Amino acid sequence: MKKLTTLIAAIATSLVITLTAYAEDKIIDLPISKIISKIDKNNNDFKIIIVKIPRVLNGIRYTSSMTIMAFSDTIDLVEGLNEGENLKAIISENNYKGRQSGILLAIIE
Repeated sequence: MKKLTTLIAAIATSLVITLTAYAEDKIIDLPISKIISKIDKNNNDFKIIIVKIPRVLNGIRYTSSMTIMAFSDTIDLVEGLNEGENLKAIISENNYKGRQSGILLAIIE
């Protein structure tokens, strides 16, 4: 019984490690759909940038969206951006259950 419990715990741990979201730095050049300014529970400003991502599934082309968060140091970088422009930036990209999101690291001029 003890061996079975140990085996189940080992399998569960390996699944959690395998399915955990990971972050990867990436360069993007995508059109901005919307920029939203918000204040968090600690009264700090942050911005949400929504960009459009072209995708293809079974030969069908469509557009999806991705949210990119700008915090503290990078909020000032977002000030000059407008909806409809392309966002050329370096982001820390996260994938969770097939959905992409990111944290803004730098703007590329």
